[in-house]
Amino acid sequence: MQKTCGKENGNIMHFNEIFQQIEEYHKTLGHNDQSIQSMRNNALALMMELAELVDSTPWKPWRSIKSQSFDKDNAVREVVDIIFFLVGICENLGITPQEIEDKFIQVLKNNYARLDSGYSERG
Repeated sequence: MQKTCGKENGNIMHFNEIFQQIEEYHKTLGHNDQSIQSMRNNALALMMELAELVDSTPWKPWRSIKSQSFDKDNAVREVVDIIFFLVGICENLGITPQEIEDKFIQVLKNNYARLDSGYSERG
C-alpha cells in the first residue's frame, strides 16, 4: 500500500497533521477501538518506548558518562514511537489536538506565573 506520509511541502508538520496521519494509520490497521483495554495497551507500549529512549542515553549512574554511548538516531526513533502511542491514548480517550493545545497554553501560563511568584526558589 503506497501512502503519502509526512511533509510534502518542506514545512514542519503541525500537531493536527500528526494526529490525522496517525489516526489514519490506526484505521488502516483496524485499530478503531476506544476501549479502556486499548488505552491500557497504548499506555503500556508508551512506557516501554520511554524505557527504550532511556536506553539510548548514558543513564547508568554506576558507570562514567564517557564510557556510555548516546545513540541520537535511535533516540529520535523512540521519540517518534512515543508520539504514536501518545496519539493512540488521545484517540482512546477522545482527546483532540485542540484540547491539548488549549491545556498546554493554560499550563505554560501557570508555570510562568509560578516562576514570577518565586515558586522555583522555594524549598
